[in-house]
Amino acid sequence: MFGTLVDDIMQDVLSGRAKVTQASGDYGVDILHTLPNRDVYLVQVKCYKPENQISFDPPAVLHSNIVTRNAQGAYLITTSDYSPQAKQFGDVHGIKLINGYNLALHLCTFQINKPLIRCCTKSLPKPNFEDELILTLKKLIIYIFT
Repeated sequence: MFGTLVDDIMQDVLSGRAKVTQASGDYGVDILHTLPNRDVYLVQVKCYKPENQISFDPPAVLHSNIVTRNAQGAYLITTSDYSPQAKQFGDVHGIKLINGYNLALHLCTFQINKPLIRCCTKSLPKPNFEDELILTLKKLIIYIFT
């Protein structure tokens, strides 16, 4: 279910075609994303509570899949955040890490939500409204999928 939401956002933001893989036996790859130029990116999603950071292991397994499947790169997307070791590994090996805050930000720009965001920002012009909205969306995603 969470993978389907991420799948839809990726297709909207990056174009191309994203496909959710089977629930088990996927070796840590939850979505295969093929860009219009046919480059393939692997995606792993982790729906964790904010206090449960992603450790070094998931990006390492994802990197192994990049090599094995001859993919162009990978995304590791979570509702939480990453440990310093996971961030370092992702940076060194070109794995794009998207944490809960950035996921909520992408959700704000997701095509079906654009009118809602414009409407809300017009009716509630607070200086910190966008940050509050992103935090609320992050909490909502965690609540729905955990």
